[in-house]
Amino acid sequence: MTAAHPNFAKANLMILDTERASARLVAGMLSGFGVNNPFLVHDTDEANTLLGAGVADAAIVTMGRNADPVLDVIQKVRAIKAGIVRFMPIIVLTGDAQPGTIAMARDAGANFVVRRPIAPAALYDRLIWAAYSEKKFVQSRTYCGPDRRFRDQGPPPGGERRVLTKADPTRSQGFFEV
Repeated sequence: MTAAHPNFAKANLMILDTERASARLVAGMLSGFGVNNPFLVHDTDEANTLLGAGVADAAIVTMGRNADPVLDVIQKVRAIKAGIVRFMPIIVLTGDAQPGTIAMARDAGANFVVRRPIAPAALYDRLIWAAYSEKKFVQSRTYCGPDRRFRDQGPPPGGERRVLTKADPTRSQGFFEV
């Protein structure tokens, strides 16, 4: 975390949650961080439209029992070839923190998976981490998203080497100012 406090006033964050009360709760947390008007989205079709238009700098998505629609949204964002939308931070909130659920979100291209109920400090830390992360994005035939490795151990054994993209996703969006 940096010593300076980030200014989220110009950040455009999208919250995707089918439960309106839950979305308002997350929006309240973001308001406490200085986010002025997050986009509250309650269905995946609207989320795909907004994200495809490039109006959000980051997304916080809630993954419920039926994870497939949310995973599809994440994969569609990561598949966008034009612009910098595909590099936006995506944080997944879920009440099901089983290893399989976390792996599905990670493999779809999520930056972080956070278990619910969520404390404001945990959400704030993940936003800061995603925005200031030095991790590169990788793309291969089967994956596009943030580098999932936390230790530099080289390419995985026996597989094709992942290709780093040239864009620097943490610096190109103007996500927030310090």
